[in-house]
Amino acid sequence: MGNQDINGTKGITKASVLAGMAVAGASVNMASGQGTDRVRIGLIGCGGRGTGAVGDSMKADPTVTIYGVADLFESRAKGAADRFAKQYKDRCKITPDTIFSGFDAYRKLAAMDLDYVVMATPPAFRPYHLRACIEAGKSVFMEKPVAVDPAGARSVIASGKLAEEKGLCITCGTQRRHATNYMNTIEQIHQGAIGELVGGQCYWNGGGIWYRGVEQGQTELEWQCHNWYHWNWLSGDQLVEQHVHNIDIINWCFGGPPAKLLGMGGRLTRDYSKQAREAAIKLNGDDKKAKLYEGDIFCHVGTEMTYPNGAKVLSMGRHAPKSTSRVNERIVGTKGHSDCCRSIVDWKGEKIWSFEGRGTGGRTEEHAVLIEGMKNKKPVNEARRIAESTLTAIGCRMSAYTGREISWDWLLNSSKLEYLPPEVEKQLKPGPGIFHEIAVPGQTPLI
Repeated sequence: MGNQDINGTKGITKASVLAGMAVAGASVNMASGQGTDRVRIGLIGCGGRGTGAVGDSMKADPTVTIYGVADLFESRAKGAADRFAKQYKDRCKITPDTIFSGFDAYRKLAAMDLDYVVMATPPAFRPYHLRACIEAGKSVFMEKPVAVDPAGARSVIASGKLAEEKGLCITCGTQRRHATNYMNTIEQIHQGAIGELVGGQCYWNGGGIWYRGVEQGQTELEWQCHNWYHWNWLSGDQLVEQHVHNIDIINWCFGGPPAKLLGMGGRLTRDYSKQAREAAIKLNGDDKKAKLYEGDIFCHVGTEMTYPNGAKVLSMGRHAPKSTSRVNERIVGTKGHSDCCRSIVDWKGEKIWSFEGRGTGGRTEEHAVLIEGMKNKKPVNEARRIAESTLTAIGCRMSAYTGREISWDWLLNSSKLEYLPPEVEKQLKPGPGIFHEIAVPGQTPLI
């Protein structure tokens, strides 16, 4: 096992690195592209990550052209359309008739004549948006995570199966899966470089997140969706929204999800009392709901994830001001250990393999792989594996919130937790918000 750089990668890694270049030079003749040489895309969710993902798509293939945008908020949809028109010029074909807003905007965009849809709304809505796009015959790039509860994860798995039947592609925003440094390193792990896997750690410890104020004209539910990170029913908690990246790497190393989860955590440093009071006064004229407006997600969760071979991995997610930041992974085997992204070290402390060079970041490659799959009629489908990693993070949260150990079989097949049932999603409209009590381990029921 010797050193490798980006130009010396082999097998599947090299294929992924070159995917963007191969796609860029190919001829496109998509059925839904009306015989043109353009890859026609649309965007659902016009925030920073959504507009960024469109940029990644544009970089992945010079024929990508955007035809429509959809967002809950009209101002955000129009703003994105204006930015795309200035930034991409002739690669932006958005018209006033293809700018959609409101809770049902995604259905209108899914009905357009497109090749694939970029999805980057709050995670709660992703199962519904994915289903609508797949049923409409569109391939999909969706940001992570893809659900906030077991019901949503099962829906994504079902949509993935439907996509297979239709020959459609699905890729997702876990960019480490398409980053050459991770791909090469984990390939070595799978080939036995550190022996049998016996444990590991993964972390997303950061300083905190944004809290958005009330914009003029917003109702309570619209503001809550605008400030979505702070509610479990919208974000799934920090474990699901951010730490899913690191959990996904551990699942990748082991070839699948854990068998059991035992977590603990709490809410100690999330003090948004001042901002919540200001929001309550703007929305209701008083501060009676201020406590609800602080959100219900925890600030720290630690979980023991036990994999089918008995290996135990520590998962740690935390937001705390002025705290040590750590966002990485480590996997341990009988012969040594690895950071999963660049090096493998034996138990004598000697480096026995390393990835050298800049590598690729993965975000452009996520789109290149999808486009290549569409062009070559060899669909790529990442729905099951991102649903499993999302569900792993959901299980970590559920265990910590309830104080109960959870088995993967129960989580996947038996849990009835569903924050946003279909009948509620169909009736969402500007008005009152949706609030839940903050969980208390040992008291909050496991559903």
